[in-house]
Amino acid sequence: MPEFNSAAGLAARSDGTLYLADFRPGPDTIWILGPSANGVQYRTRTISGARAALDEVDDVGVDGAGRVYVLSNGGRVSVFGRDAYGDVAPLRTFETGVFSRHLAVSRDGKVAVSRNALGEVAVYAAGASTGATPTQRLVGPRTGLGGGLAQLAFTSKGALWVNDGGVLRVFAAGATGDTAPLRSFTPVTSTFRDLTDIAVDGMDRVYVSSEYDEGQGGGTVVSVFAANATGRATPIRSLEGSRSRLSTILVGAQIAIDGRGGLAVTGFPREDVLVFRTLFPGRPSVVRSVRVSGKASAKKRTVRWKKPADDGGRDVRSYKVVFRKGSKVVKRVTLKPGRRSYTVRKSSLRRGKLTVTVRAKTAKGWSPKAVKKFRVR
Repeated sequence: MPEFNSAAGLAARSDGTLYLADFRPGPDTIWILGPSANGVQYRTRTISGARAALDEVDDVGVDGAGRVYVLSNGGRVSVFGRDAYGDVAPLRTFETGVFSRHLAVSRDGKVAVSRNALGEVAVYAAGASTGATPTQRLVGPRTGLGGGLAQLAFTSKGALWVNDGGVLRVFAAGATGDTAPLRSFTPVTSTFRDLTDIAVDGMDRVYVSSEYDEGQGGGTVVSVFAANATGRATPIRSLEGSRSRLSTILVGAQIAIDGRGGLAVTGFPREDVLVFRTLFPGRPSVVRSVRVSGKASAKKRTVRWKKPADDGGRDVRSYKVVFRKGSKVVKRVTLKPGRRSYTVRKSSLRRGKLTVTVRAKTAKGWSPKAVKKFRVR
């Protein structure tokens, strides 16, 4: 099977599914990488072929419903269904009218494109189709936008970040015409050379990928800036170096953020995508579905549970199971992260009404207690 040729764009669905726009000889392709894709699994599904009609892909985006938006042919936006794959026709298409290289899609399906020939950013309404015209146009001296229009990214509330020659400006949701940005900032990093992509996470932090030169080498760094960054801003987090393997991405890094803050990065000459857990981990959520099996008079009782729905961005290291009668602890055990049950003898407990609590531990601390009541006779 062929490898990636040239990543023109990268987008993430909330569940972690990735879409990579691949500019390649022959039919251009959108690769679909499932949330657990690893190794060769990324080759399993694509959107490509005569019916898809993707030629010279430039960018890709995803809305909150999982619909896929592809910018191609110098300014055509093609919208595919959430589960579309193969040689499938788009649900709808529309033309931007002017050569466009960069696209962003809001959660509710608005589409923004940079239109450099006109020195403007155009925004199309959700559901736009053939013959659509922009509902918003950011253009004029007050916007501060010029001829260096490039990457775009919507915030969770619909505000729009615009990269113009290495300066990032954010415009209010619905802003149009000659409107000043809410604020702007210039990324300040020790290795910054060329900004290659931007993305925004669920907390509206701004991620910036940039290339750097060090002697005869080079690579990519991903820097994260506060949602309210302004002026000459320094990052609050950075990802770089040989362990991250970002030093192997020399040109055109593309980034995407999923619903849990997972970061995906690709770029030349890599023929794969690097996926990282969130750079902002938190405590895990509560352990799920705690239950106690066995009759009240049984000699043994078994506690079962499911892992937390959200591990906070770090793997579970252990589980703690505690049995109590009233406020008194009668049994306490710590178990390995692969365990989902624990069997205790009746002789280790006390008769009457008891509770068992189960908690998960990660590098960021303990989950809340999951509590289950049961009786021993």
